[in-house]
Amino acid sequence: MAYRQRRVVGILPLVLVNSLLFGRFLTTSPFLTFGGIACDDEDVASALVGRAIKIARDHQVTYVELKNDTSYRCLSDTKTGYSTLMLDLSPGGDEIWKSKLRPSARRNVRRAEKAGLRVVEGHEHLDAFVDIYARNMHRLGTPTHSRDFFESILEHFPKTLLLLVQHRNSYIGGTLLVPFRNTILMPWVCGLQEYFDLRPNNLLYWESIVRACDRGFRQLDFGRSKWNSGTFNFKSQYGAQPIQLYYQYLLNTARAVPSVDPENPRFKSVIAVWRKLPLPVVNFLGPYIIRNIP
Repeated sequence: MAYRQRRVVGILPLVLVNSLLFGRFLTTSPFLTFGGIACDDEDVASALVGRAIKIARDHQVTYVELKNDTSYRCLSDTKTGYSTLMLDLSPGGDEIWKSKLRPSARRNVRRAEKAGLRVVEGHEHLDAFVDIYARNMHRLGTPTHSRDFFESILEHFPKTLLLLVQHRNSYIGGTLLVPFRNTILMPWVCGLQEYFDLRPNNLLYWESIVRACDRGFRQLDFGRSKWNSGTFNFKSQYGAQPIQLYYQYLLNTARAVPSVDPENPRFKSVIAVWRKLPLPVVNFLGPYIIRNIP
């Protein structure tokens, strides 16, 4: 924390990670899109970075990763591949439906409703959400979080909304919506591919907007996506606007900026093998692996 005349003017959260896969490093806001330096001005940022360099040396880490929605001049190594997509909720649900949603999004929401899909809300649906999330991550070739991880979020952030899409008597999609001040965030969304033709995710996104508006939130953060990717374009249908993210690095003993990205070619063979493993196996191993990839 940085102080100026006994007043807090800056904060930099750092979490020490000892990863069997990627070594020893410091990062801000593990598992989240951003949440790095919060400060009054560039001088404060420089002071925080200076202390972070000392901490990196003291703890003998290879690098420090700072996930920001602002670029700081005191950090020269920067990756800009991601944006988070933010929707202004102030017009209200009716106006967002008429003027923000693209015609294709409105058609797909209606298609989901005509197919009989409905959205239910409540923390009691956690087991169903964890099951869908695990199956979705397995399809993508990515390790999954444990049930305990999501249960801890609901425990420590009790105002978190848990929404599930139902088709007849089956759950086919879900999301966690985590509130912070006047913003509600959507860090985790999942759906079963075999039901995609019914457009469950379209209904899920729309219901998230409606419920966020009803609760008085001013912004909905749909989470990060690569520019012009499939998820980026999907979120853009709902009127969300991109905000550039800056992943900035302090290299201590590392020779180059790390590339911990599923699209990195060196991970393709691992992802392919992971997809072929039985679901019970990946559900058991996943939490032990993903804790090393924050």
